[in-house]
Amino acid sequence: MELAAGPASHAREMGRRGLRSVAVDNSPGMVAYGRKRAAEDGVDLDYFEADMAAFTIREPVDVAAILMDSLTGLLDNEAVLAHFNCVADALTPGGVYVLEMQHPRDAFGAGTSAGTDWETERDGTTVHMTWGRPDDPFDPVTQIARDTVTVAWRQGDEQGEITEVLPNRRSVVYEFRALVTASGRFEMVQELGSLDLGVPFSNAKDSWRHVPVLRRTG
Repeated sequence: MELAAGPASHAREMGRRGLRSVAVDNSPGMVAYGRKRAAEDGVDLDYFEADMAAFTIREPVDVAAILMDSLTGLLDNEAVLAHFNCVADALTPGGVYVLEMQHPRDAFGAGTSAGTDWETERDGTTVHMTWGRPDDPFDPVTQIARDTVTVAWRQGDEQGEITEVLPNRRSVVYEFRALVTASGRFEMVQELGSLDLGVPFSNAKDSWRHVPVLRRTG
């Protein structure tokens, strides 16, 4: 199960590998797009349009994942705990939940692990993404930043730009661990520094993400 799945790229890949695949996202447009791409791929994808803190699925899964720091869309501890309950209910007993989160050094300006500016080209269309600006406001009490996200595109002689301001809550490692314990639904199995089993979570340079691996216990 891929959460905050957007185009469901990862869920569709799991489907292509013969696994039962589920996706969850709250954007009607992305759900429609993900379903369309799955149909084109010949993948049987069970895609639910729902809030990631208030969802149910038809049958439990063995593994869930939320990638690309999407958990930051939950803006308070209550929402995170509700999310943990939903995910636990959607997992089989002993099921695993993998979260890819921003490294704390990026969240609090203590260094840079990952770029926030990138460009990609496909089928003659170039898209340039910029996530956040230096002057974006950050509230240290709520831990919420309001990130300016800009998508600039060009296709031949045509071009355009879309800008949106998105609230995102910065993650604190010890707070996250406490929320896992407070949920009563998961135990922490491991913390990695990337989506690579050989990179432990630390402040070392090659640890550029915070990747908690949880197991459902309740």
